[in-house]
Amino acid sequence: MGQGEGRPWLSRNASLAPDSGSSQTLSSSAYGTSFASLFQLNDHRRREYAGKIRTLPAHREDCNSGLAFGGNKLRKLEYIIPDAIASDTDTLVTVGDVQSNHTRIVAAAAKIGMKCLLVQESWVPHEDVVYDRVGNILLSRTLGAEVRLVDEGFDIGIRRSWEKALYEV
Repeated sequence: MGQGEGRPWLSRNASLAPDSGSSQTLSSSAYGTSFASLFQLNDHRRREYAGKIRTLPAHREDCNSGLAFGGNKLRKLEYIIPDAIASDTDTLVTVGDVQSNHTRIVAAAAKIGMKCLLVQESWVPHEDVVYDRVGNILLSRTLGAEVRLVDEGFDIGIRRSWEKALYEV
């Protein structure tokens, strides 16, 4: 299997770091794992769970990093980025809505020197004329990502716009 094969989200070429192995992870959790108690659920089910459970904790992925509330999207990158580095990958390519949290977090790959190409599609109708220039897409551009706006609606499956971006990288 050649470099990047079997990993369609990766582009090949420049080496970024020593081979870290695909089983390695990148630690992105600045504050550790936090939990919150679900008080309303506890009050609602108090009689049903009397004596069995005191609190019901919820894992707060939205508070796990210093990267603007990356949550579970950031956790995925803890595995993808070391795999990309081990494969001599220089660019991450992904697709999402114009205001996607996922694409904003992928743009943070610039922090470790990777290039990032974001295919931003219009999955949600919007009337605001600045919708594609503010919020997450603005942050992605500020982080150094190349952003391609594509006027396609939402669909499940491999996107033509994404395949085109992969081909061009």
